[in-house]
Amino acid sequence: MLRKIASKLLPHHGNPKLTSPPGPLPLCEGRPVLVKSKMRSGTHLLIDLILNNFPPLRTETLYVELDHAYHQNMDAQQFGELGKCVCKTHFSGIKNQKLRREITEKVVAQAFIIEPVRSLEKMKPSLRKFLSTEEYGEYIDTCQKFDQYWAPIDCLKIPFEDLISVSGNDRAIELIGKYIGEKPSQKRYYNRPKSKAKLVLIEKLLTRLLGVRQRRVNTTIAFNG
Repeated sequence: MLRKIASKLLPHHGNPKLTSPPGPLPLCEGRPVLVKSKMRSGTHLLIDLILNNFPPLRTETLYVELDHAYHQNMDAQQFGELGKCVCKTHFSGIKNQKLRREITEKVVAQAFIIEPVRSLEKMKPSLRKFLSTEEYGEYIDTCQKFDQYWAPIDCLKIPFEDLISVSGNDRAIELIGKYIGEKPSQKRYYNRPKSKAKLVLIEKLLTRLLGVRQRRVNTTIAFNG
């Protein structure tokens, strides 16, 4: 019951403390970090690991949602002026989404790019729960297009398994720090295991209420897992 109430009172989408848009774009100095990913591959585990361990990447809102910017028909030119921040996209190079490509490629041209990597077979059970039957079939086809579109672009790949254990988190934090040229915070903030469900729920709530003022953030979308 608490999860249902929380999802209605504190939605993820449209919360300016979480994402730009609707929050303002971080037009500042430095280079953005772009997390490009397939759905259910560990996207928010990676985003949270970065935000929690590299505070200089936190801006007025926690991250820039490029796919939301496309749906809101935002001007692609301003995305060439992003500074130090975290961005996210699931874009797979769909040809008829011209604006989405333009926004994505404006960021790609200046960003450090990181991808959480999880095998399709391990993603399928989660995708089946997350998507309708029709959406599931369509998205499986999209995964191959995603790989084809991003293949020519260099990026740092972080295995999903390194996002769900303390030792793996440590490896990922070190790799990310070297790749983006940032020192992680002295105190490490690891991703919570599923066994800490109550703490996870509390941190999701606080993140949606406090945004960047919440020290350990949890940006995951659903309240049911």
